Amino acid sequence: MQVTGGGSYTITLPKDWIRMHGVTKGSEVDLHIMPDGSLCIKPVHEKGRQQYSATVYIDGSEKLWPAVRRIISYYTSGVTTINIVFKGSPEPELAKKLREFVARRLIGVEVVEESSQRITLQTIAEPRALPLQTSFRRLARTVGHMLEDVVRALKEGSKSILEEVEERDDIVDKFYIFIVRQVNSILLGLEEPSALGVSSLAEASLYKMAAKFIERIGDHATIIASSIKANIERIGSPAPSCVYPSLLDYAEKVLSCYQDTINIFLNRKGDVDQEIEEAIALRRLGDTVAAQTQCIEDMEVILNVRRCLESFRRTLEYSIDVLEVSINMEVLKDLEKQMRSL
Repeated sequence: MQVTGGGSYTITLPKDWIRMHGVTKGSEVDLHIMPDGSLCIKPVHEKGRQQYSATVYIDGSEKLWPAVRRIISYYTSGVTTINIVFKGSPEPELAKKLREFVARRLIGVEVVEESSQRITLQTIAEPRALPLQTSFRRLARTVGHMLEDVVRALKEGSKSILEEVEERDDIVDKFYIFIVRQVNSILLGLEEPSALGVSSLAEASLYKMAAKFIERIGDHATIIASSIKANIERIGSPAPSCVYPSLLDYAEKVLSCYQDTINIFLNRKGDVDQEIEEAIALRRLGDTVAAQTQCIEDMEVILNVRRCLESFRRTLEYSIDVLEVSINMEVLKDLEKQMRSL
Protein backbone atom coordinates (compact mmCIF):
# COMPACT_ATOMS: atom_id res chain seq x y z
CA MET A 1 0.00 0.00 0.00
CA GLN A 2 1.26 3.47 -0.87
CA VAL A 3 0.29 6.97 0.25
CA THR A 4 -0.53 9.51 -2.46
CA GLY A 5 -1.44 13.16 -2.14
CA GLY A 6 -2.74 14.41 1.16
CA GLY A 7 -3.69 11.12 2.77
CA SER A 8 -5.12 8.93 -0.04
CA TYR A 9 -3.92 5.35 -0.29
CA THR A 10 -3.46 3.13 -3.34
CA ILE A 11 -3.17 -0.63 -3.65
CA THR A 12 -2.11 -2.87 -6.54
CA LEU A 13 -4.28 -5.69 -7.88
CA PRO A 14 -2.88 -9.14 -8.81
CA LYS A 15 -2.33 -9.73 -12.53
CA ASP A 16 -4.28 -13.01 -12.43
CA TRP A 17 -7.32 -11.17 -11.05
CA ILE A 18 -6.95 -8.48 -13.76
CA ARG A 19 -6.89 -11.12 -16.53
CA MET A 20 -9.77 -13.11 -15.02
CA HIS A 21 -12.12 -10.12 -14.99
CA GLY A 22 -10.92 -8.38 -18.15
CA VAL A 23 -10.01 -5.19 -16.32
CA THR A 24 -7.85 -2.68 -18.19
CA LYS A 25 -6.51 0.84 -17.59
CA GLY A 26 -9.44 3.17 -16.91
CA SER A 27 -11.84 0.37 -15.90
CA GLU A 28 -14.14 1.07 -12.96
CA VAL A 29 -14.34 -1.19 -9.94
CA ASP A 30 -16.75 -1.30 -7.00
CA LEU A 31 -15.30 -1.32 -3.49
CA HIS A 32 -17.48 -2.71 -0.67
CA ILE A 33 -16.73 -2.79 3.05
CA MET A 34 -17.81 -6.17 4.45
CA PRO A 35 -19.24 -6.67 7.97
CA ASP A 36 -15.91 -8.11 9.21
CA GLY A 37 -14.02 -5.00 7.99
CA SER A 38 -12.51 -6.64 4.90
CA LEU A 39 -12.83 -5.10 1.44
CA CYS A 40 -14.57 -6.68 -1.55
CA ILE A 41 -13.47 -5.44 -4.98
CA LYS A 42 -15.54 -6.19 -8.08
CA PRO A 43 -15.30 -4.92 -11.65
CA VAL A 44 -18.11 -2.76 -13.03
CA HIS A 45 -19.12 -4.11 -16.45
CA GLU A 46 -21.03 -1.78 -18.74
CA LYS A 47 -22.94 -4.74 -20.18
CA GLY A 48 -24.46 -5.46 -16.76
CA ARG A 49 -24.89 -8.78 -15.05
CA GLN A 50 -23.02 -11.69 -16.61
CA GLN A 51 -25.33 -14.19 -18.32
CA TYR A 52 -24.45 -17.87 -18.07
CA SER A 53 -25.76 -20.71 -20.21
CA ALA A 54 -25.55 -24.49 -20.09
CA THR A 55 -26.65 -27.44 -22.20
CA VAL A 56 -28.25 -30.64 -20.95
CA TYR A 57 -28.06 -33.54 -23.40
CA ILE A 58 -30.76 -36.18 -23.02
CA ASP A 59 -30.70 -39.55 -24.70
CA GLY A 60 -34.01 -40.39 -26.35
CA SER A 61 -34.58 -43.29 -23.96
CA GLU A 62 -33.54 -41.41 -20.81
CA LYS A 63 -36.12 -41.10 -18.05
CA LEU A 64 -37.38 -37.82 -16.60
CA TRP A 65 -35.58 -37.53 -13.26
CA PRO A 66 -31.94 -37.78 -14.44
CA ALA A 67 -32.65 -34.79 -16.70
CA VAL A 68 -34.51 -32.92 -13.95
CA ARG A 69 -31.59 -33.30 -11.53
CA ARG A 70 -29.24 -31.66 -14.00
CA ILE A 71 -31.68 -28.84 -14.75
CA ILE A 72 -32.06 -28.12 -11.03
CA SER A 73 -28.28 -28.14 -10.55
CA TYR A 74 -27.75 -25.58 -13.30
CA TYR A 75 -30.66 -23.44 -12.08
CA THR A 76 -29.41 -23.34 -8.49
CA SER A 77 -25.88 -22.57 -9.73
CA GLY A 78 -27.04 -19.30 -11.30
CA VAL A 79 -27.30 -20.35 -14.94
CA THR A 80 -29.70 -18.06 -16.81
CA THR A 81 -30.21 -20.07 -20.02
CA ILE A 82 -30.54 -23.86 -20.09
CA ASN A 83 -30.62 -25.62 -23.45
CA ILE A 84 -32.13 -29.11 -23.37
CA VAL A 85 -31.01 -31.10 -26.40
CA PHE A 86 -32.55 -34.50 -27.20
CA LYS A 87 -30.21 -37.01 -28.81
CA GLY A 88 -32.05 -39.48 -30.99
CA SER A 89 -35.83 -39.76 -30.83
CA PRO A 90 -37.16 -38.60 -27.45
CA GLU A 91 -40.08 -40.33 -25.78
CA PRO A 92 -43.29 -38.49 -26.75
CA GLU A 93 -44.20 -37.55 -23.18
CA LEU A 94 -40.71 -36.54 -22.02
CA ALA A 95 -40.78 -32.97 -23.34
CA LYS A 96 -44.26 -32.44 -21.92
CA LYS A 97 -43.20 -33.70 -18.48
CA LEU A 98 -40.14 -31.42 -18.52
CA ARG A 99 -42.31 -28.39 -19.28
CA GLU A 100 -44.71 -29.34 -16.49
CA PHE A 101 -41.83 -29.75 -14.06
CA VAL A 102 -40.45 -26.31 -14.90
CA ALA A 103 -43.86 -24.71 -14.38
CA ARG A 104 -44.40 -26.45 -11.02
CA ARG A 105 -40.97 -26.36 -9.43
CA LEU A 106 -38.81 -23.48 -10.75
CA ILE A 107 -39.56 -19.84 -9.97
CA GLY A 108 -39.11 -17.41 -12.85
CA VAL A 109 -38.22 -19.93 -15.58
CA GLU A 110 -39.95 -19.86 -18.96
CA VAL A 111 -39.76 -21.99 -22.09
CA VAL A 112 -38.62 -19.47 -24.72
CA GLU A 113 -37.90 -21.83 -27.62
CA GLU A 114 -38.91 -25.38 -28.45
CA SER A 115 -38.61 -27.91 -31.26
CA SER A 116 -38.80 -31.69 -31.48
CA GLN A 117 -35.08 -31.90 -30.59
CA ARG A 118 -34.54 -28.90 -28.33
CA ILE A 119 -36.07 -26.88 -25.47
CA THR A 120 -34.56 -23.60 -24.30
CA LEU A 121 -35.32 -22.42 -20.76
CA GLN A 122 -34.72 -18.80 -19.73
CA THR A 123 -34.62 -17.54 -16.14
CA ILE A 124 -36.66 -14.34 -15.98
CA ALA A 125 -36.65 -13.72 -12.20
CA GLU A 126 -33.26 -12.76 -10.77
CA PRO A 127 -32.20 -13.96 -7.28
CA ARG A 128 -32.66 -10.42 -5.99
CA ALA A 129 -36.35 -10.45 -7.04
CA LEU A 130 -37.18 -11.31 -3.40
CA PRO A 131 -35.23 -10.64 -0.20
CA LEU A 132 -33.86 -13.93 1.12
CA GLN A 133 -35.85 -13.60 4.35
CA THR A 134 -39.06 -13.14 2.33
CA SER A 135 -38.38 -16.33 0.36
CA PHE A 136 -37.72 -18.19 3.60
CA ARG A 137 -40.82 -16.74 5.26
CA ARG A 138 -43.02 -17.89 2.35
CA LEU A 139 -41.47 -21.36 2.45
CA ALA A 140 -42.01 -21.65 6.20
CA ARG A 141 -45.56 -20.29 5.96
CA THR A 142 -46.49 -22.77 3.23
CA VAL A 143 -45.24 -25.68 5.31
CA GLY A 144 -47.05 -24.28 8.35
CA HIS A 145 -50.33 -24.20 6.41
CA MET A 146 -49.75 -27.82 5.36
CA LEU A 147 -49.41 -28.88 9.01
CA GLU A 148 -52.44 -26.80 10.00
CA ASP A 149 -54.53 -28.51 7.34
CA VAL A 150 -53.30 -31.95 8.42
CA VAL A 151 -54.62 -31.20 11.93
CA ARG A 152 -57.85 -29.85 10.48
CA ALA A 153 -58.29 -32.98 8.35
CA LEU A 154 -57.70 -35.14 11.43
CA LYS A 155 -60.58 -33.33 13.12
CA GLU A 156 -62.94 -33.31 10.14
CA GLY A 157 -61.92 -36.50 8.32
CA SER A 158 -61.69 -34.55 5.04
CA LYS A 159 -59.97 -36.25 2.10
CA SER A 160 -60.16 -33.08 -0.04
CA ILE A 161 -58.10 -31.11 2.49
CA LEU A 162 -55.48 -33.86 2.55
CA GLU A 163 -55.28 -33.90 -1.25
CA GLU A 164 -54.62 -30.14 -1.20
CA VAL A 165 -51.79 -30.71 1.28
CA GLU A 166 -50.19 -33.24 -1.07
CA GLU A 167 -50.42 -30.83 -4.00
CA ARG A 168 -48.75 -28.03 -2.02
CA ASP A 169 -45.51 -30.01 -1.83
CA ASP A 170 -44.65 -28.57 -5.26
CA ILE A 171 -44.83 -25.03 -3.84
CA VAL A 172 -42.50 -26.01 -1.00
CA ASP A 173 -39.97 -27.42 -3.47
CA LYS A 174 -40.28 -24.30 -5.64
CA PHE A 175 -39.37 -21.92 -2.81
CA TYR A 176 -36.60 -24.16 -1.47
CA ILE A 177 -34.93 -24.47 -4.87
CA PHE A 178 -35.19 -20.68 -5.35
CA ILE A 179 -33.57 -20.10 -1.94
CA VAL A 180 -30.68 -22.38 -2.92
CA ARG A 181 -30.29 -20.33 -6.12
CA GLN A 182 -30.31 -17.10 -4.11
CA VAL A 183 -27.66 -18.27 -1.65
CA ASN A 184 -25.47 -19.79 -4.36
CA SER A 185 -25.59 -16.49 -6.27
CA ILE A 186 -23.96 -14.86 -3.23
CA LEU A 187 -21.43 -17.64 -2.71
CA LEU A 188 -20.43 -17.48 -6.39
CA GLY A 189 -20.03 -13.71 -6.26
CA LEU A 190 -22.91 -13.06 -8.65
CA GLU A 191 -24.83 -10.99 -6.07
CA GLU A 192 -23.85 -8.90 -3.07
CA PRO A 193 -25.35 -10.11 0.24
CA SER A 194 -26.99 -6.70 0.70
CA ALA A 195 -28.84 -7.10 -2.64
CA LEU A 196 -30.72 -10.05 -1.08
CA GLY A 197 -31.26 -8.38 2.29
CA VAL A 198 -28.57 -10.18 4.31
CA SER A 199 -25.38 -8.86 5.85
CA SER A 200 -22.92 -11.61 4.97
CA LEU A 201 -22.19 -14.92 3.31
CA ALA A 202 -22.48 -16.57 6.71
CA GLU A 203 -26.03 -15.30 7.26
CA ALA A 204 -27.08 -16.43 3.78
CA SER A 205 -25.65 -19.90 4.44
CA LEU A 206 -27.65 -20.19 7.68
CA TYR A 207 -30.86 -19.35 5.81
CA LYS A 208 -30.07 -22.08 3.30
CA MET A 209 -29.42 -24.59 6.08
CA ALA A 210 -32.70 -23.78 7.86
CA ALA A 211 -34.61 -23.85 4.56
CA LYS A 212 -33.48 -27.44 3.96
CA PHE A 213 -34.90 -28.50 7.32
CA ILE A 214 -38.20 -26.74 6.55
CA GLU A 215 -38.38 -28.41 3.14
CA ARG A 216 -37.97 -31.81 4.79
CA ILE A 217 -40.81 -30.98 7.21
CA GLY A 218 -42.94 -30.25 4.13
CA ASP A 219 -42.12 -33.72 2.80
CA HIS A 220 -43.25 -35.28 6.07
CA ALA A 221 -46.47 -33.24 6.08
CA THR A 222 -47.18 -34.83 2.69
CA ILE A 223 -46.48 -38.31 4.08
CA ILE A 224 -48.84 -37.65 7.00
CA ALA A 225 -51.57 -36.44 4.64
CA SER A 226 -51.19 -39.52 2.44
CA SER A 227 -51.31 -41.89 5.44
CA ILE A 228 -54.41 -40.27 6.96
CA LYS A 229 -56.15 -40.32 3.59
CA ALA A 230 -55.39 -44.04 3.24
CA ASN A 231 -57.05 -44.70 6.60
CA ILE A 232 -60.13 -42.67 5.68
CA GLU A 233 -60.48 -44.73 2.51
CA ARG A 234 -60.03 -48.01 4.42
CA ILE A 235 -61.99 -47.52 7.66
CA GLY A 236 -63.87 -44.24 7.10
CA SER A 237 -61.92 -42.24 9.71
CA PRO A 238 -58.36 -40.87 10.16
CA ALA A 239 -57.60 -43.41 12.92
CA PRO A 240 -59.37 -46.00 15.10
CA SER A 241 -61.15 -44.59 18.15
CA CYS A 242 -58.75 -46.31 20.56
CA VAL A 243 -55.83 -44.14 19.39
CA TYR A 244 -57.53 -41.17 17.71
CA PRO A 245 -57.67 -38.75 20.71
CA SER A 246 -53.98 -39.25 21.50
CA LEU A 247 -52.98 -38.91 17.84
CA LEU A 248 -54.93 -35.65 17.45
CA ASP A 249 -53.49 -34.21 20.68
CA TYR A 250 -49.96 -35.12 19.54
CA ALA A 251 -50.52 -33.56 16.11
CA GLU A 252 -51.76 -30.28 17.64
CA LYS A 253 -48.73 -30.07 19.91
CA VAL A 254 -46.29 -30.77 17.06
CA LEU A 255 -47.97 -28.01 15.02
CA SER A 256 -47.63 -25.58 17.94
CA CYS A 257 -43.94 -26.48 18.28
CA TYR A 258 -43.34 -25.80 14.59
CA GLN A 259 -45.13 -22.44 14.76
CA ASP A 260 -43.09 -21.38 17.81
CA THR A 261 -39.90 -22.49 16.05
CA ILE A 262 -40.56 -20.33 13.00
CA ASN A 263 -41.51 -17.35 15.17
CA ILE A 264 -38.24 -17.65 17.08
CA PHE A 265 -36.16 -18.01 13.92
CA LEU A 266 -37.71 -15.09 12.04
CA ASN A 267 -38.43 -12.67 14.87
CA ARG A 268 -35.64 -13.57 17.33
CA LYS A 269 -38.24 -13.75 20.10
CA GLY A 270 -38.71 -16.55 22.59
CA ASP A 271 -36.58 -18.89 24.68
CA VAL A 272 -34.72 -21.16 22.25
CA ASP A 273 -33.44 -23.57 24.89
CA GLN A 274 -36.86 -23.98 26.47
CA GLU A 275 -38.42 -24.65 23.07
CA ILE A 276 -35.81 -27.32 22.33
CA GLU A 277 -36.55 -29.03 25.65
CA GLU A 278 -40.28 -28.97 24.93
CA ALA A 279 -39.68 -30.51 21.50
CA ILE A 280 -37.60 -33.30 23.09
CA ALA A 281 -40.42 -33.95 25.57
CA LEU A 282 -42.90 -34.15 22.69
CA ARG A 283 -40.79 -36.85 21.07
CA ARG A 284 -41.28 -38.94 24.20
CA LEU A 285 -45.03 -38.30 24.00
CA GLY A 286 -44.92 -39.67 20.46
CA ASP A 287 -43.43 -42.90 21.79
CA THR A 288 -46.35 -43.18 24.20
CA VAL A 289 -48.87 -42.74 21.38
CA ALA A 290 -47.00 -45.32 19.28
CA ALA A 291 -47.39 -47.88 22.09
CA GLN A 292 -51.16 -47.36 21.99
CA THR A 293 -51.34 -48.56 18.38
CA GLN A 294 -51.32 -52.13 19.69
CA CYS A 295 -55.08 -51.77 20.08
CA ILE A 296 -55.45 -51.69 16.26
CA GLU A 297 -56.22 -55.03 14.62
CA ASP A 298 -55.91 -54.04 10.94
CA MET A 299 -52.21 -54.22 10.00
CA GLU A 300 -52.50 -51.69 7.16
CA VAL A 301 -54.17 -49.19 9.48
CA ILE A 302 -51.44 -49.74 12.07
CA LEU A 303 -48.78 -49.00 9.44
CA ASN A 304 -50.56 -45.81 8.36
CA VAL A 305 -50.84 -44.53 11.95
CA ARG A 306 -47.22 -45.39 12.71
CA ARG A 307 -46.13 -43.71 9.49
CA CYS A 308 -47.90 -40.56 10.71
CA LEU A 309 -46.23 -40.79 14.11
CA GLU A 310 -42.79 -41.25 12.53
CA SER A 311 -43.28 -38.18 10.33
CA PHE A 312 -44.48 -36.12 13.30
CA ARG A 313 -41.34 -37.23 15.15
CA ARG A 314 -39.16 -36.20 12.22
CA THR A 315 -40.98 -32.84 12.14
CA LEU A 316 -39.96 -32.30 15.76
CA GLU A 317 -36.35 -33.27 15.02
CA TYR A 318 -36.13 -30.86 12.10
CA SER A 319 -37.75 -28.15 14.24
CA ILE A 320 -34.95 -28.67 16.78
CA ASP A 321 -32.43 -28.34 13.93
CA VAL A 322 -34.00 -25.00 12.92
CA LEU A 323 -33.86 -23.80 16.53
CA GLU A 324 -30.15 -24.66 16.66
CA VAL A 325 -29.61 -22.67 13.45
CA SER A 326 -31.46 -19.81 15.18
CA ILE A 327 -28.82 -19.91 17.94
CA ASN A 328 -26.11 -19.75 15.27
CA MET A 329 -27.85 -16.76 13.71
CA GLU A 330 -28.01 -14.97 17.07
CA VAL A 331 -24.30 -15.57 17.70
CA LEU A 332 -23.46 -14.35 14.19
CA LYS A 333 -25.37 -11.10 14.73
CA ASP A 334 -23.55 -10.52 18.02
CA LEU A 335 -20.17 -11.05 16.34
CA GLU A 336 -21.06 -8.63 13.55
CA LYS A 337 -21.94 -5.97 16.14
CA GLN A 338 -18.60 -6.50 17.86
CA MET A 339 -16.74 -6.17 14.54
CA ARG A 340 -18.53 -2.95 13.68
CA SER A 341 -17.66 -1.46 17.06
CA LEU A 342 -13.92 -2.09 16.66
